[in-house]
Amino acid sequence: MHRIPKHHSGNTYDVLFWEVELVDVPDCLSELQRPDVWRAGAMSTGSSGRHQCYDCDSPLLTELLRTPARHREEFIRAVAQFDDDTNEYYFKRSWYHGGEYYVQSAHTMTVINHDKPGFKMAIHADNSHIMLQTIINLTDNDSGTELYDIYSKEPYYTMTGEKNKGIMFFNSAGALHSIGNINKHRYTLYSAVMYGGRDLNKEAQWKKSY
Repeated sequence: MHRIPKHHSGNTYDVLFWEVELVDVPDCLSELQRPDVWRAGAMSTGSSGRHQCYDCDSPLLTELLRTPARHREEFIRAVAQFDDDTNEYYFKRSWYHGGEYYVQSAHTMTVINHDKPGFKMAIHADNSHIMLQTIINLTDNDSGTELYDIYSKEPYYTMTGEKNKGIMFFNSAGALHSIGNINKHRYTLYSAVMYGGRDLNKEAQWKKSY
């Protein structure tokens, strides 16, 4: 957890995050290097150089994309636990219903990102319908997502570039983050537990049906 001084408005912007790891995952580099699995500009990022995979003819990548949704309930129940550091239920400051509501109502959106050398994203907070998000390296990357608070221009945490490792964090007004200094091809799995919004995986299945 990164503790941020109380804002003059009375709001708190503490950021709760976990370091996570993919286990028992087969190497997928050869599939990631296939040119036919990527879509350019699939989702707006405000910067060129990102391609995304969320619906492709690759059984291995498709299975990888399905993995976070299988653990959605586990993730929600885990973050809804009492937090000893803050001496409170942290998620109640971010989500306005009890944990069971989100177990039943939320869905998971997952994409694989391919960021080319030179790609970058400025410091930003994600859309409010994203509740919990995860970023995991699928290859050994030289750079990682950086987390900032509202009072500093320097990151207080930089995600590792180690393969199969990454970060999961609450999305909130204090969860500012950026991507920069990418000097080689970067492959990451991005997953978001969402309430509302657009389910890309379901949309892709619908398009295939018609």
